[in-house]
Amino acid sequence: MGPMKTKSKGGARYVLTFVDDYSKYVVAYFISKKSEVPNKFKMFMKL
Repeated sequence: MGPMKTKSKGGARYVLTFVDDYSKYVVAYFISKKSEVPNKFKMFMKL
């Protein structure tokens, strides 16, 4: 979701969400650049 007009306190302008289809587990990451997506996906897969 984004970019949002107003940045968060941490400088994020996007909200990245991942949903596990089987368990319905949801994780949301606040990111400032789209280039952060691959790293956040790797973090999600390690959960």
